[in-house]
Amino acid sequence: MGQQTKQFHSILTAMIVASGMTFSTLASAAGFIVPENNARGLGSAFAGNATLARDASSNFNNPAAITRMPGTNITLSGVAITGDAVFHAEGAKNSFGTTQGVDDYQQSELKTFEWIPSFHVSHQLSDKVWAGFSMTAPFGLTTEVEEDSIQRYFATDTSLITLNFNPNLAFKVNDQLSVAAGVNVSWGRAILNRMVDGGSLCQGESLKPNANPAFSLCNQSGENDFEINNSGDDWGYGWNLAAHWKANQQTEVGVAYRSQVHYAIKGETDFTVESSNTQGVKSLTVLSQDPRFQTQGVTASLTTPDTFSIGVAHEYNAEWKVLADAQWTNWSKFKQLVLNFDTLDTNTTPENWNDTWRYAIGAEFSPEGKWEYRAGLALDEAPVNAEDRTSRAPDNDRVWYSFGASYAYSEMMTFDIGYAYVDIKDSELNETDHLVNGAHPAISGSPLNRAEVSGRYTDGEAHLITAQMNLRF
Repeated sequence: MGQQTKQFHSILTAMIVASGMTFSTLASAAGFIVPENNARGLGSAFAGNATLARDASSNFNNPAAITRMPGTNITLSGVAITGDAVFHAEGAKNSFGTTQGVDDYQQSELKTFEWIPSFHVSHQLSDKVWAGFSMTAPFGLTTEVEEDSIQRYFATDTSLITLNFNPNLAFKVNDQLSVAAGVNVSWGRAILNRMVDGGSLCQGESLKPNANPAFSLCNQSGENDFEINNSGDDWGYGWNLAAHWKANQQTEVGVAYRSQVHYAIKGETDFTVESSNTQGVKSLTVLSQDPRFQTQGVTASLTTPDTFSIGVAHEYNAEWKVLADAQWTNWSKFKQLVLNFDTLDTNTTPENWNDTWRYAIGAEFSPEGKWEYRAGLALDEAPVNAEDRTSRAPDNDRVWYSFGASYAYSEMMTFDIGYAYVDIKDSELNETDHLVNGAHPAISGSPLNRAEVSGRYTDGEAHLITAQMNLRF
């Protein structure tokens, strides 16, 4: 039995590591919050998440609700996500102020596929006390821009990965009221890559007084791009509180608060170029004579926001239950993205995100027998300020349409499945590279202009398919 337990832990760990815990802005909720931690909740567009003691995933969504579940409960969940959007380019300039033709970039399709697993367990310690543990990825972001895209000077690979460990203790005050508290230990990793116009950099350097003559040898052709790769990670810590009130036999109310988590990300910046790109190799070879363009350390400050959720569930009759949830997210903390380098100048991108609300309504139908059915609708506000929308996070408002079902295989084992279609509102992109001391972020003092790109994202949508197994002992 011990060996089987070890094998189970190894398989679960491998599954989570293999998944990469990466998520697309096309598919997850607005901003980079990731609510997909349980299949049953997805089936109702997460209406009821802050209220119902559905399964062990309540340990993450409202740990006070686990006092409504006797014994030991285990939940293993996974969701597959596909996302699509189309970017229509309208104009662009490189960092030397040269207009880039958009004929070859009039339309580019963005596609993604992701897999998100989660694990939850709750255990009754006494008549009054319960303990729970969840392993989830509450925040994540992935955007991938091709290295020859018209957006390449703003972003290529962007990734935020989080893995959160959340133990909780819940206390049953009386038959109506329960409260809970927990801590969060979270690992976060960020990757922020972009292409650099090596020719423009060389030309800009060559115009400086007493410039190295080698800079004049760089070709201005757009084919001399190379990539700047920034990556780092850190551990962060937070806390959470929750309460669950069973007003009467038909109505339940839940509230939950999760604190912000701060990551002081540290990592490395390096520069890469395909060997077949001879002009790019030439530019990078010349620039690497300068210590600013050599491998170096990089730091960034990232804070994932605090959230507050409130939900109500009402049992209309023996078969029907209606659900409602609202979640507030403190996105206004995300004012800017700052990269501090050892030798390159600091790179600052204004974000100016806004606080948001997500509203969900749903219903559950429980006829006699082993099956239960549910559906839901959600309105998900995007935090992105339209004037500061970026190629790294081209977000906008979205609407969720969900349905799902549960099957009771036995008293000890149940299964959940769910599907959601997410319709993402069209959005405009007008992005400008932000200067440092009047110059290109990479080379303070060079007489370069701002790189620019403009266009429109349309036809954004996502499909989510999820499955879950629940065990009760």
